[in-house]
Order: sequence, then C-alpha cells, then structure tokens
Amino acid sequence: MVSKIILAGRPGSGKSAAARYIQVVAEQRQWRTSHINDYKFLKQMYEMEGTGKAFQASAHDGFDVLDLSVLDTALHMVEKEVLAYCPCRRELALVEFARNNYHTALRLFSHAFLHDAYLLFFHVDINTCARRVQMRSHAPETVDDHFISEEMLWSYYHDDMDAEDIARLVHELDLDPSRVRLITNMGSWREFHQQLREVVETFLDIHERALLPHTCAYRLQGDKQASSLLMNCAGLQAQIAQPFDRM
Repeated sequence: MVSKIILAGRPGSGKSAAARYIQVVAEQRQWRTSHINDYKFLKQMYEMEGTGKAFQASAHDGFDVLDLSVLDTALHMVEKEVLAYCPCRRELALVEFARNNYHTALRLFSHAFLHDAYLLFFHVDINTCARRVQMRSHAPETVDDHFISEEMLWSYYHDDMDAEDIARLVHELDLDPSRVRLITNMGSWREFHQQLREVVETFLDIHERALLPHTCAYRLQGDKQASSLLMNCAGLQAQIAQPFDRM
C-alpha cells in the first residue's frame, strides 16, 4: 500500500503549505508524491448539486457545507483515490482535510488505511486562521487558497485538538503514538519548516530502511535505477526566518 501522511487542522492552519514543503523534501529523495485534499471532492459535489440542502454559496466563489454528511462522503472518496494509486515502493500520498471531530472522522477510514499512516495535527488559534483565510481569499497564490466563511469557521471549526485530545485519540483508535505529531504553526517559516523537516525525514528514513532489502535485490539483478533510489539529494537551503500569515 502507498505510504501516507495525513495532515489535519483548521482551515488556515498551514496544512496545504506543509504538504507543498513535504513534497519538495520527499522528491529530493527520489520519492513520488501526490497531494489529495478533500476540498476537491466537496467542490465537485457542490458544482453538481448547487445551492440547496447540502451546500450554500459564499463569497469568493466559495461554499459552505450545510449537510455535514457530505463531509463523510468526501473522506470515503479520499480513501478510494489513494487506494487507486499504484503501490510503488517510494510513493507518498499526502492526505489533507479539516474536521471538527477527528475521533469520528478518522473512524471513517478503513483500519488498514489508517493504521499504517502518519498523522500530523496542525494547531493555530482560530483568530489567526480566520485572518489567514481572508488574506489568501483576497489574493490567492495557489490552488489551495480557497475561501471558508467566518460563519463556517467559527461555528463548525471552533474546537481544536490539543495534546490531551490527541493522546485520547491515539488510545481510542489504537494508533502508534510515534506516528502522530502535533505541530504548532504560529511562528516563522523557519520554525515551521524545521518541525516538518524533522517529521518527514524521520518518516522517509524509516520507510527507506524497510525498502532496503528490495532495492538490494534489484541491484543484484543489475537494475541500474536501484542505486539512485538509495541516494539522498541535498537538503533545501535554510529559509529566512520571518513571520507569516498566508497559511
């Protein structure tokens, strides 16, 4: 099965920015990556159904979810898309979504899908998230800079995960604590990237060691590409530390 990192947190907490950074680090080490965001599936459903019982239109060509069951449907679609990928040995899927209750949301995934994944929870206070969402919506720079109304943000996403919540989640879902991390994204780009680099390089090191017998077998068969799979590319240059608000 393809390797997975799940990125969870409020809109504006930095999930998409984290996914883009992880993709750069992983691809430097010769991993193929894919970024799957449940927003894509929600938008498809909104465009098919239009404004009605499930959705209502909002500013900046956005929408709010009225029927929360469509959020569950979107997560089932996310898992289906990830499982459709060829299970290449160096394939990393970055799965991004935001929910108000991860105890319930994560149970929607199959046991096999969830229990070999790494989970990153991003913590940012709700006022900062609201400011970031407003800024990115007025001047979008990436396809991930979509709009979430303040009404939806403050009502549905009001509660957030803290360390105690995550500890309970790990216990209830019988997760491996070493695969779950809480990342606070309230500082500089450098601080944010340092946290992410530590996580992703540990993840890749573990998975590459697990793949080593397979790559060695290919080398014995004369596969010239196998040696390149074992090479680590140079790291990213250090980012200039500065506050940021566009996550």
